Amino acid sequence: MLGTGKQRLALRGSITVLQVILILQVIYFSLILILGLFPGTENIVTKLVTRIFQPIKIAFQAMVEYLPELFMIVIIVFIFHYLKRFIRYFLREIQKGRLKMAGFEPYWARTTGSIVIFVLNACST
Repeated sequence: MLGTGKQRLALRGSITVLQVILILQVIYFSLILILGLFPGTENIVTKLVTRIFQPIKIAFQAMVEYLPELFMIVIIVFIFHYLKRFIRYFLREIQKGRLKMAGFEPYWARTTGSIVIFVLNACST
């Protein structure tokens, strides 16, 4: 755990980095605006705009293309989370003796539950 002094130092450093990035962006876009005023520098403006917006466009397209997989991952995590909760509840009831299964001793529930949860965790990763 970081102490408060180190947390403040990290926060100040992060703020400083963000300020520098913001200043550089303002300079960059100011340069684009200033160069856009003169007809002889329009090709430079086009190159500058392309260099900044092309990677953003590519990153956005990649993010949009990844959304179905991300949605599927969220569904799988959700299903496994509630499946593990159900199994824990089920085995806890067996362990307490409220639920009985033929041939399954209540003291086996904890060990069996640990094994089943381990296998589910292995399958969900």
